[in-house]
Amino acid sequence: MTRQELGAILGPLFARVRGLVVFGKVAASTASGDGQTIQAEAQAGEDTGNVQHLEPFGFTSRPKAGAEALLLSINEEEEVVIVVGDRRYRLKGLLAGEVALYNDTTGVSVELRNTPPRVVIVAPKVEIRTLAGVLTPIDGVLTGKAIDPYTGQTHFALGNASGKVFAEK
Repeated sequence: MTRQELGAILGPLFARVRGLVVFGKVAASTASGDGQTIQAEAQAGEDTGNVQHLEPFGFTSRPKAGAEALLLSINEEEEVVIVVGDRRYRLKGLLAGEVALYNDTTGVSVELRNTPPRVVIVAPKVEIRTLAGVLTPIDGVLTGKAIDPYTGQTHFALGNASGKVFAEK
């Protein structure tokens, strides 16, 4: 078999494999019901229509137009978006191994830092919501019904034998 004959046989297969994963730009996102769809423009300039956005378990986001998307073609009629990123808003300054959650323009982030090990929350207001109530730091002091008003410590830190952070009503 000649090289040309082999190319003629395998050419369509190679073209299909190359088209399985496509890079594109988000045109719009829609969140409704149980999922989210993304309309993207593939690198070749074709509009994908509304494509299901598969998100990792426990994480969700609503990408803005202009974000980058990686589309996976499942078959000739179905595509899914498997990851979306947006370099415009990416949090900078993390060291190797550090992780952060962040949003687009407000500067709000939750950072898991290594040196020294700590969790950094950057926000104009922080609320910790539990089934028993809300804790809110105000002027650097954590307030809420589970906080001792004299020491500022949680009931658990003060030796609450039950191990419960919030006292029973």
